[in-house]
Amino acid sequence: MTFHEFLLQQSTSIRNDIYHSSFVQGIGSDNLSQTQRDYYVAQDTYYTDYFGKLFDLMTEKLTPLQQASKPVSTDEQTAHDALLASQAMLNIPPDQHNLAYLEHMEKAMPQMQCWLYYHVRSRTI
Repeated sequence: MTFHEFLLQQSTSIRNDIYHSSFVQGIGSDNLSQTQRDYYVAQDTYYTDYFGKLFDLMTEKLTPLQQASKPVSTDEQTAHDALLASQAMLNIPPDQHNLAYLEHMEKAMPQMQCWLYYHVRSRTI
């Protein structure tokens, strides 16, 4: 069993809970209120923007060759556009859970830099 398969196995109940949550089901059935759409897009936009800044800080430490083979992130804008958020989302501040998670990620940057280095290094050998 690969490590990836092990993680999938260990997270089965959590992933099932997420897949069956009313929010995810609402996305799938196009049955979310405008307030729910606005809140989700506001929080996800804040998260992805901040994460992008952290990712850029980490990759600055890579060599040019390693930077050329770094993982590429996908553009979340298409997903956000599909949810049809209103201009009201611009007035929604980041929620406490979002801020706490990003603070945790920022503190974990040294470990993430090690992971990124080894991930990129393994692809260039």
